[in-house]
Amino acid sequence: MRAMQRVAATWRALTLGSLFTLVACGGANRANEIPGPEDLPPLPTATASASSGASPATPTADSGATECGGFESRPMAAKDESLLSDRLEIRPFDGLVNNARPTSIMAAAPAEDAETRLYFEENGKQFVVYVEEMFARPGADLAREVEKSDPYAKDATVEDKTVAGIREIRLTPKTLRADHEKALALRLYAVAKDGLLVRVSFFVSPEVMPTGAGCTNLAKKLADTITLGKRAIVLDARRVTLDAGRAMDLPKDFGFYPQPGADFVVYHVFPVTTLDGPEAGFHIYFGNHPQKPAGTANLTLPLLGKSTPFIDVKDGDHHSREGITQIAGSPGLFMHVFFGASDEGIFTDFEKITSSIR
Repeated sequence: MRAMQRVAATWRALTLGSLFTLVACGGANRANEIPGPEDLPPLPTATASASSGASPATPTADSGATECGGFESRPMAAKDESLLSDRLEIRPFDGLVNNARPTSIMAAAPAEDAETRLYFEENGKQFVVYVEEMFARPGADLAREVEKSDPYAKDATVEDKTVAGIREIRLTPKTLRADHEKALALRLYAVAKDGLLVRVSFFVSPEVMPTGAGCTNLAKKLADTITLGKRAIVLDARRVTLDAGRAMDLPKDFGFYPQPGADFVVYHVFPVTTLDGPEAGFHIYFGNHPQKPAGTANLTLPLLGKSTPFIDVKDGDHHSREGITQIAGSPGLFMHVFFGASDEGIFTDFEKITSSIR
């Protein structure tokens, strides 16, 4: 299942479970190393986020409740907040503002084209709106796809509805259940103007739970203000520009975005299918400190117009490759390419993308 296994769309030092944590953690903390593909935790697609270790404080998501740790008393903000660089807009309550997840100095900050975090904290209580580009489109039965792939759906009411002209699959929790860091108050999958899916999740920290029966209603109030933005994902076949004067060819229906770090950049490519489509991801690191791949090269692929050693691995139905080359004319600059897919057609597309890099 693509939603269960595909590689992260962002070069993350934090997992979704660390939305409230203000310290960096994860593979990117290793001194003097840039994280490699093994450090990429799963993209928070439809299956990520439901954690064990639930808090005993689980007030019912009462349809008539209003109390949400005091957040319900805050006035609405004077203007909308842009989500995912103008994919959507939302009117938050006052103080709930764009505040990207923190990362270590060795990691790239989250890419605004891939995720947005609205954050507010008061008296040790936290409220987060977390928005993700899914790089997926609705299938024949979107509600069923969400029910099958999102673990929060098993304890939620799932509705296919239209709000302010936007089609949504909305997950309303029957109870609020907190793990050690968060409880989901509401989640929705919105169909953006280009027909692709954006996921919006509303979380509160466990400290809100004793007075949190109305958090789902507060989340609904905010969710009902969501409107379509102007930005669409480019999915035409095209040649895209990379670092160091390089470029590569992308087939039709492949999403692309860069994620700059302090002295490096990572490019991400994803085939756009459905939530339950095959797992797949293609990534390129440009920088001076690539992490050496684990394993021994067992084939060569054309990269930058020359044969380059790659490590080829098959694990069940998943097929991956990884290789590094130094970039001629740019002393000390390396390109680290790694990609994988459970669909051989997509894997072949990734091979063609690799050979097109010049």
